[in-house]
Amino acid sequence: LAVAMLIVSQIAGFVQFGRFSMRERDKNRTISRFIERMGLASTQLARRGRQLEEVSRRLRLNNDELARLNTLKIKFLSMAVHDVRPPLTRVRGFSDLLGRSPHMGPSEKKYLAYIKDAANQINLLMTDLTDLALIEAGKYKIEMTSFPLADMISDIAPGISLVAAAK
Repeated sequence: LAVAMLIVSQIAGFVQFGRFSMRERDKNRTISRFIERMGLASTQLARRGRQLEEVSRRLRLNNDELARLNTLKIKFLSMAVHDVRPPLTRVRGFSDLLGRSPHMGPSEKKYLAYIKDAANQINLLMTDLTDLALIEAGKYKIEMTSFPLADMISDIAPGISLVAAAK
């Protein structure tokens, strides 16, 4: 009986050792897979980090280029307004002088009125460009307001009717 007990205990120990060995191998495989996946994730993370740095570098370059172009735009607007105002002032001044002439007929006065209106529209455009530059510089703020659309259309219509009649 003692020998049988010894054999049974040896067999039970051998079975338990086999189970323990299988569990250890499973644990080791799980740990190996986990370490392998962590290495893969670390590689992917490093690659994504390099990609993010490259995208950030390109964004910085694009932002610098946009800032440079914006500066050029502001300088251009300022130069355009500065260069257009003197000839526009001359057109307005000479049209005022012509308007005082007693030798003008009704059609000439009508054409002179179109010239004055066009000069005033260009002056308004120059004022708008100046305001735009000031808004972009943060010196003006835009506010919503209503305006008389009918008056605007009546101001624009004569110029458009001339162009339409010519075509």
